[in-house]
Amino acid sequence: MKKELYYVVLCMFSSVFLNGQTTNKEKIALDFIRGKVNRNERRIQNELRLNNVRKGKSGETLRFQQELKGVPVFGAEYIVNFNDDEKIAFSTNSFDPTIENINVIPALNTETALKKAKESLGAKGNLHFEESKLFVYNLTKPTRLAYKINLQYDDKPGDWEIFVDAQTGDIISLKDVAVYHHKKNTSYNKKSYEAKIPYAFRSGTAMVFNPDPLSIGKNTYGVGDYIDNGDNTNESLDNARVNVVLPEITFDLGTRLYRLKSSYCDIGDFEEPKNGFFEQRSDFFNFTRDNEGFEAVNAFYHIDKSLRYIRKTLGINCLPKKNKGLVIFDPHGDTSHYLESSEKIALGINEIDGGEDADIILHELGHGIHDWITGGRSSFVEGLGEGCGDYWAQSYSRSLSQWLPTDQEYHYLFNWDGHNEYWEGRTTNYPEKYPQGLKGAIHTDGQIWATALMKIYDIIGRKKTDTAFLEGLALTNSTSGQVQAARAFRQAAINMNYPCSDINTMTRIFNETGYGLENVPLILNVPANKIEQTGGGNVFVLPDYRLQCNAIVTTCDAVLTQNPLPNTNLDPRRSHHYYYSSFPFKWNGSNK
Repeated sequence: MKKELYYVVLCMFSSVFLNGQTTNKEKIALDFIRGKVNRNERRIQNELRLNNVRKGKSGETLRFQQELKGVPVFGAEYIVNFNDDEKIAFSTNSFDPTIENINVIPALNTETALKKAKESLGAKGNLHFEESKLFVYNLTKPTRLAYKINLQYDDKPGDWEIFVDAQTGDIISLKDVAVYHHKKNTSYNKKSYEAKIPYAFRSGTAMVFNPDPLSIGKNTYGVGDYIDNGDNTNESLDNARVNVVLPEITFDLGTRLYRLKSSYCDIGDFEEPKNGFFEQRSDFFNFTRDNEGFEAVNAFYHIDKSLRYIRKTLGINCLPKKNKGLVIFDPHGDTSHYLESSEKIALGINEIDGGEDADIILHELGHGIHDWITGGRSSFVEGLGEGCGDYWAQSYSRSLSQWLPTDQEYHYLFNWDGHNEYWEGRTTNYPEKYPQGLKGAIHTDGQIWATALMKIYDIIGRKKTDTAFLEGLALTNSTSGQVQAARAFRQAAINMNYPCSDINTMTRIFNETGYGLENVPLILNVPANKIEQTGGGNVFVLPDYRLQCNAIVTTCDAVLTQNPLPNTNLDPRRSHHYYYSSFPFKWNGSNK
């Protein structure tokens, strides 16, 4: 089947090119949403409030918070994404049309609600974090007005989320919402982070595992000296360390001490055991694994490097809103987890220390990245959040090219922390398919998502996959599952003008996984308007614009032709400084 389409580009060969007018995206988005949820204009304006605008590489994304009489509805929002052509390219939502028209004036004040929450939790230790927000709560019927309270104590492990009925004081829900890398154990909180001033950034060096003590030499846990042995060290494990540069560490001008703090992250000591901040006189952080300072500098190096890569290499902004934009991490907790309410990371010291394995460190950081890039709307539906953490860890480890695709360890996650007598670890070569392979366990199910992403990674490369992963996550919300994430991933890549072959690879792998993505409709990405200079005799030689176009169709077999032909001499003086170039795009095959 042969199809033909003509796309007209208006070029002006004078001082400027014609550009599109600025549009009111909020109104356009609200009109779009109104048509989807069957609301009149006044009602939709009362129910939705623009909560966040993110301008990224995949376009501009607007997040609207659903409200009832000015009070936000917990977990309910509408997302609309505009591509660079100012067109709506993607939308997703957790809009709740079943909200009842309740009274939103609370009978309880915040202090009373906090008291009831603390009594229900029964913690006796030191409180190092608390937060209270008022919501309309409709996850369980009937609709209620409720305080969402988050508490973190040193004698009660986790990030405790408690919903208190704002009218009656009843406890609606109480649960630990900390995100654990494979299971929850007992941990103990200590104290909150406090910034120190004055200071100056300087570079330093360190000895670290990159990414772990096994992969660098292609060794196996339990063979020879490559064993935890109660956190003791030996010559083999010492030799598995590598010398690395720390681009930024803090030099305290008062104490003359160096601290593991950069413009991206800072060490904390908010969980038991209390081990301090590992400040020292030297800028060389040289520890063996039996020293508690090793986990501190190892975690610092990998967190800082990952965040620096996101910002400097990928050109994406993704940092926490709290803690002055720094990622605060405690290298010594009882188990590894991400604390969403305080936006901090703790790394466990049970069994093998989490701070010794970059996969653990980056998995927990991946939870934070998911949280921050969605504006606090990360999802664990169908194990999506766990799969995202697994992908982010594996993306880095595989970039080091230490294992061959024929090695089983090529697909291993947590090569050092897992796959041993302590626990089985995970893989990005998981054989189950969606949806029949879902087990209802988030850590297990997340492997389906991570495996699909790594298959794409192996074909189109790390940078493009990482960028589409992050930009795609920015289009998801707290109710997104794996299918929605796959669609968002592909749409972000389309918005960023990835070549048709990449889009086709994504579609094929996602559908082989079982996500059932629709074929991509014809998309034509053409060169942006720009000023072109005439040559001798005031003549402009028409370039071959076909080389700057990207036609995305299902079969990736578009044949582009250009009229006027490339290398045609054009004289702007004979056409009042305007030229119309018509590009007939032709392809064979079907787009169905």
